[in-house]
Amino acid sequence: MALEAALASAERAAALAPGGALAHARKAELLLSLGRTADAERAARRAVEANATESRAHAILGFVHLARSQAHAARADFLAAQGGLQ
Repeated sequence: MALEAALASAERAAALAPGGALAHARKAELLLSLGRTADAERAARRAVEANATESRAHAILGFVHLARSQAHAARADFLAAQGGLQ
């Protein structure tokens, strides 16, 4: 499948750049698309840890929380993605 191939590429990118927030965020997006929410959350959290100012990392973490019906956590993540704007 195309998603698995894309995930394999994202995993390689994350391994080559362990501090790369965007690589981990992309990995999280693909994991979420595959329904692997626990793995997606780990990858999204790693992206946020790598760069707390990267909006894409916060946004994907928000989508993970939405997938888990955690609306309040998702809102906080989306606000962080917007730089704290309300």
